Amino acid sequence: MKKIFIFLFIGIVFQGYSQTGIIINSGAKLSGNNAYIKINNADYINNSSDDLFNVTVVFSGNNEQTIGGTTNSSFSNMLVNNSNNISLESNLFIEDELNIQNGSLVLNDNNLVLSAGSSIIGNFSSNNMIDINGSGKLIKEIENNDDILFPIGNSETYSPVEIAFNSGTYTNAYYSVDVESNKHPDNNSSADYLNRYWTINSVGITNFISDLVFHYNTYDIVGSESEIYGGLWTGTWNILNKASNLMFSGQVSEFGDFTGGEQNAFSSVQDLQMKNIEVFYNDGFITILNPDQYEITSINCFDISGKLLLNKKAGRCKTTKVPFLYNTGYYNILISTNTFVRNKMIFVP
Repeated sequence: MKKIFIFLFIGIVFQGYSQTGIIINSGAKLSGNNAYIKINNADYINNSSDDLFNVTVVFSGNNEQTIGGTTNSSFSNMLVNNSNNISLESNLFIEDELNIQNGSLVLNDNNLVLSAGSSIIGNFSSNNMIDINGSGKLIKEIENNDDILFPIGNSETYSPVEIAFNSGTYTNAYYSVDVESNKHPDNNSSADYLNRYWTINSVGITNFISDLVFHYNTYDIVGSESEIYGGLWTGTWNILNKASNLMFSGQVSEFGDFTGGEQNAFSSVQDLQMKNIEVFYNDGFITILNPDQYEITSINCFDISGKLLLNKKAGRCKTTKVPFLYNTGYYNILISTNTFVRNKMIFVP
């Protein structure tokens, strides 16, 4: 087997214009030990079935660069420093750190896979992000509770997602993140909604509780932002927190499609999703009826701006009454159990 070795502290610069900077041919192996390689205005093409490239790779210049070839590539660290972007023509795996400083990493129809211990840092914006412009997805492996911001977007629109896993069981687990710059096809909101939705799917993740924050732009808003709530679509809608300041949030125990829309469009099916838990307001109290005695780990109440007003525990009580002496208006009640999380909108007269 042909081998090319790049040893400790060696720095190599490949420069080219409309030409390939590095080609790894079939049967060859490119490996390194804490090496640093900079590719200026040139491409990285991997045609080897034995790819092992554990080095820091810097893509820089002012001409678009590509990462391609017949074999998927794997870098320990990668720095994006090209205002005309780095474009994937094959799948890419990042072991440790992806640093996006100048320009975007464009996925096209290929996947970017991040290891469980990896991180994403950089100077994020509509010009410096992970551009999900085709069928490719951002995939993150996970072994333990995790908290990360994904600097994603498309069509030069930066719309990042923050995902924090508070608890869960992870077995050969990973999750994927995607974003579309359209109204969700099952969003029946007619006047106030977002022309943007995110899709999160997972494999090997069970019994989890996750806090999510979705960021959007002013031109994603149709109608009035003050009338928009977050929503989770899993075949039916589950209402999340109220949108404000170009973001909405929610705590979930399942994934699906996330977007913004009208309260009535998302809350009309809530009673079907409460799994026989009833929530209502009456005479200064929020009452929770739990006839099947689910283990309720927390009861959170938010005002329409998303501000947390109270947090209580209920256990397996069939009936729980929580004093609630707040002004007239709508409030979002979040019921968390060991197996699911549900939202319920109440009105205080």
